[in-house]
Amino acid sequence: MVLHVRDFHTQFFEVQERVAVPVSDPFDPAYITSPGGSQDAVVGVFNATTRGTGSIIGDGQWVLTAAHVVFGEPAEDMQIAVDLASGRVFLNVAEVIIHPDYAPDSTGYSSANDIALLRLQDRSPIAGFDLYRGNNELNETFTLIGYGQAGTGDQGQLPFGDDPGSGITKRQGQNNYDGLDGVTPGIDDLFGDVTPDGSLLFYDFDNGNPDNDAFGVAFSINDTGLGSNEVNSTQGDSGGPGLINNQIAGVVSGGTSFIGAGSPDVDNALNSSFGELSLDTRVSFFQDW
Repeated sequence: MVLHVRDFHTQFFEVQERVAVPVSDPFDPAYITSPGGSQDAVVGVFNATTRGTGSIIGDGQWVLTAAHVVFGEPAEDMQIAVDLASGRVFLNVAEVIIHPDYAPDSTGYSSANDIALLRLQDRSPIAGFDLYRGNNELNETFTLIGYGQAGTGDQGQLPFGDDPGSGITKRQGQNNYDGLDGVTPGIDDLFGDVTPDGSLLFYDFDNGNPDNDAFGVAFSINDTGLGSNEVNSTQGDSGGPGLINNQIAGVVSGGTSFIGAGSPDVDNALNSSFGELSLDTRVSFFQDW
């Protein structure tokens, strides 16, 4: 098996706003996040040519996102989209603060230190999430919310243009954090980046079949998932939160898959389908920053 890597930095005109869901219908309303609750603090991050996801934090003056979503993008070309019960509100960005040790490749992506803060020109109309500051993320169930491309577990991401709700609808679901970079045996600097030990959280997309349990097949960490509640991150979810007890524990960074003979990936393609791995920047590791 060969390990392939994907990041979620997508072109603005191609981004679709969905999470990959385990059922045959990626538009199943069970996964839709309706405006009017605390999850309104999960926001769209719009740049001049790209778009991702972020989270309002604290008193509403700041947005937490992934560094690769905003790397090389000036604040004046950026807006934050907040979807409220009363409609969508756009907020301007005053300052972009990328982690000082973020050192991306030629595409603008790195899995190491993939975290950034955006200071808003005006305070958000709603308060934000608190940060998860504990150290017990492993084996915890988290809620993933984001503006990622539509997809299903069996087929992976839909082709661009096949999502009629692009740019408007937010989706959510759950997963379990299965591994920690540099701590879980076999998981350490998987992508060649010098990633600080303990700074990345990993999870896989399970369908209940042990043959497609990526952590079970590759690392002997057996867990066949959460059934219909389980989702995976896709392109466009970058920078979105993984919430434990409604606190941000992870920031969506990227994903990977084992391709080739014996792969747990259901279709042997890097597309967010069953049997793939995804990775989040671990917020508790960077809380002092």
